[in-house]
Amino acid sequence: MYEKDLGNGLLLRWVKPEDVPKVGEGMIDVFSPPNTRLEFVRTWFLRFIDGYAGFMTEKDCVVIVDTKQDGEPLVGFTSYWQETHTYEGIPYKAGRPEFVGIMPNPEYRGKRLQQHIMDALHARSEEDGTLVQVIGGINWYYRQFGYEYALAFGERSKVMFSSIPFLKEDEEEPLKHRRATLDDVDTIIDLDKMHQNGASVHYPLARDYVISQITDYHELQENPDHLFARHTIMFEDANDNIVGYAMVNKFDADKAGLLGVYHMGLVDCTINKKAFMSSLRNIVAFGKSQVQDDELWAKANALAFYCSQWHPTVEALPSDMRLQCKIPYEGTHYYVRVPNLAAFIKHILPALNQRLKKSLTHKKYSGTIRVSNYTPRYPGFELKIERGVIVEVNSYIKADQQRDETVAYYPPYAFLQSLFGSQSIEELRSVLPDVYMTAEVKEVLDILFPKTKQIMAHLM
Repeated sequence: MYEKDLGNGLLLRWVKPEDVPKVGEGMIDVFSPPNTRLEFVRTWFLRFIDGYAGFMTEKDCVVIVDTKQDGEPLVGFTSYWQETHTYEGIPYKAGRPEFVGIMPNPEYRGKRLQQHIMDALHARSEEDGTLVQVIGGINWYYRQFGYEYALAFGERSKVMFSSIPFLKEDEEEPLKHRRATLDDVDTIIDLDKMHQNGASVHYPLARDYVISQITDYHELQENPDHLFARHTIMFEDANDNIVGYAMVNKFDADKAGLLGVYHMGLVDCTINKKAFMSSLRNIVAFGKSQVQDDELWAKANALAFYCSQWHPTVEALPSDMRLQCKIPYEGTHYYVRVPNLAAFIKHILPALNQRLKKSLTHKKYSGTIRVSNYTPRYPGFELKIERGVIVEVNSYIKADQQRDETVAYYPPYAFLQSLFGSQSIEELRSVLPDVYMTAEVKEVLDILFPKTKQIMAHLM
């Protein structure tokens, strides 16, 4: 597996069992603010590397150690998570760098050590056949490693408790709730799939993740010191039929009085308004039942939806109840890296051909369309289309400066926003004058890569 001598005694390699405690301690040093030690960061890492939620294994972490010092102290680290996303229902593997850090020691700063770590992760992704990498995090920072903001959560939303309609005196609550069990796993996964809501890109809930969220509570019952994040509840109607679920965080007064809803789904939340409002009242009632301190609960004032802006349960919120907000520590976009555009285009080819087939104007189109990223360091791709079907996909580098009306030009990485539907070509052109193409080429690319919704799960 990838290993590299970085000089001056620094060695990059994949983690060994004896490194794991060092990485846990290092994360506290890297991620804690001044005069504070965030012990929970170590706890979460140790759980994840032990297989919790299925994101990584005991081998999925890159470290840099200083071999010239006794005990080979830790210099830097990054975990390698593996996920499955879908593009118009087509699954693809996505690798995620997570827990990214270099130790706060002046000796190790300013040496571009993180670049070496990212190179190792990218090499691993290539070995695994992983076509895409994603990451959330520091503004701008990951652009220097070939990433672009191309997947959106959208704006986060909150609902004030006071705006949720009360039951009338003669009215019974349509829904009730109970804690989820392992028998509910398939139902939750099915409801999550139902809520793709026409999104071109969807990050579905994985089975291991759902199981971990349910069993986490049982571990808390056995060990009161167990680090616990969120509850999973099921909604049922008066006849005990399951009609939905929600994953709700443990209330934290430090998060601006917000009770977080991380995932949610109802069988017909966009049709039955009474059931939807009942589900919101149930979440509030459940949240209150889990807080024994009345003074603490008095600080709670709103439901905060960590779900994507375009998730059906968020879109179902009436406009007079739904407030856009910034949730503490949360961004609105994911960075994306696609090192081989042609390979990914081939993978999602059925979706692109389906878009051509549905087109009113280009279902019989024939021609060649090329996308250039201006530089051979980041090849584009070429599509050969015959009577509305893409029959060939090749990597493409424009080797000369001759005018070619079959070529669409994008500055490096900008095409990712078209590919994943976060921006239209017109929107890109309004801020990037070097996004250039003829009207004919634009017509085809508008059909193949329209602006669409993305529904991304929030897992941390």
